[in-house]
Amino acid sequence: MGEIRIIRHGDNEHIIQIDTGDEIEEIAAQINKMLKSINELNTRNTDLIKLNSMIEMRNLQTQINPHFIYNTLDNIKYLILGDAEKASYLLEKFTNILRYSINNTKQDVLLSEDIGYIEDYLYIQETRFGERFRCRMEIEPNCSQCMIPKLLLQPLIENSIKYGFQKQMELSVQIRAWCEGDYLFLRVEDNGPGGSQEVLERLQSMIVSEGIKTEHNGLQNLSRRIILEYGEECGLFINSVKGTGFTVTAKLLRRGRKDV
Repeated sequence: MGEIRIIRHGDNEHIIQIDTGDEIEEIAAQINKMLKSINELNTRNTDLIKLNSMIEMRNLQTQINPHFIYNTLDNIKYLILGDAEKASYLLEKFTNILRYSINNTKQDVLLSEDIGYIEDYLYIQETRFGERFRCRMEIEPNCSQCMIPKLLLQPLIENSIKYGFQKQMELSVQIRAWCEGDYLFLRVEDNGPGGSQEVLERLQSMIVSEGIKTEHNGLQNLSRRIILEYGEECGLFINSVKGTGFTVTAKLLRRGRKDV
């Protein structure tokens, strides 16, 4: 009974040592055998969970909206006729974006590296929308060397553009990055039409759900990706007031290159 109490109180790798030469010794041997099987099963299940999470992470990475590709190619086509030099420069930016997004050798990158990608992305969007679209970035210097999931900011900006232009002709977006203690915060805020409290609650529920949604799946995929990598205390946090804009904040554990 003393040996069993040791196991019951958390030491599931404890081996029962009984040499009585009777049925009690046989029972102890069977318990040891059962514990070994349970531990092996737990190990396999843990490895399987890690493998499934890794596969899901890879599936959630490097997603580019096909509409962005089509729109960019259309812009290049029309620019060739009127401004070949600008068309060539836009094509260079677009090539950089494709090269960066399809490079599967990195899962995490420096924030400064992802910002370089975002600058190319924003140049293309500003070329498309002209004076109707403005974006401002405020990246605190101590954040630049933090590691983040690759392509984290782009879906947030894309979401602002997609829904921000639905009911208005002009849109301003602000991108911020700052650190607080052990956490890195990334925020994308726009002055679009926002949403009602009902819409906000539905979005907040959706982004933490594991069920696949067809609408806002970019936000849901990104939230799932952050939670898988950083844990339940991190993720996406949405705030919106109808008529005053939409804000999405990503909360990550603060990591440097040496930690990855």
